[in-house]
Amino acid sequence: MKAPVLLAGSLSLFFALAGCNREPFFNEMCDIHFDNGEFVRVPVARTNEQIMWGLQKRADPRPGMLFIWDAPAKRYLWMKNTPSPLSAAWIGAEGLVLEVLDLTPGSLEKRGVDEVSVAALEVPAGYFGQKGVHKGSIVTRADCIASLAQRSTQPLNMSAKGDGNVE
Repeated sequence: MKAPVLLAGSLSLFFALAGCNREPFFNEMCDIHFDNGEFVRVPVARTNEQIMWGLQKRADPRPGMLFIWDAPAKRYLWMKNTPSPLSAAWIGAEGLVLEVLDLTPGSLEKRGVDEVSVAALEVPAGYFGQKGVHKGSIVTRADCIASLAQRSTQPLNMSAKGDGNVE
């Protein structure tokens, strides 16, 4: 009588542990527009599971990922199990890019800013420099971030500079 119960318990534990190593589903996309006319379309990590997973185990991190937290706070990122070099921009509630930092593949060092942010955008290393996005740049619109949704009252010229793709 105990064998079936033990087997069922063992199988439940096996499947629970096996599920821990599977990438969560990222089904939300976001267009992030900057004050210099550039924009990028990236998947959004909003749930704890998505945020913890991030860009882990991806040899090609393009197009990047936007991490959005429930509440503004001082936030940090790390690169555990992330094989590609990335750059990250922390975004404040008013859309100000608080800082842009390069992140080292595989590093367990927490990187971030000592200011309150609502989101962080991770992209392949060098992307921000190529697109002219830096500390002090402004996110003019990002519908996926509540405080930045529908900010612009004038239509944005989508073809001004960026095409939304990370090359």
